[in-house]
Amino acid sequence: MYLLDSFPNAEGRIDFQYETEQCIDEDSKSRYWLISEGYIIEEGWSKTWCKGYGNSFK
Repeated sequence: MYLLDSFPNAEGRIDFQYETEQCIDEDSKSRYWLISEGYIIEEGWSKTWCKGYGNSFK
């Protein structure tokens, strides 16, 4: 993966939210990766926490 190859000591979380995923109810889920020391240590789904797509929310 380009990100982990470029940043071998990466730490944090990457959230993926697609255009069709919005925070509209408790069942709305988006995918995430939890990264530690340059490795994906957890992949899962969590509550979608924002509305809109990119920076286009009004």
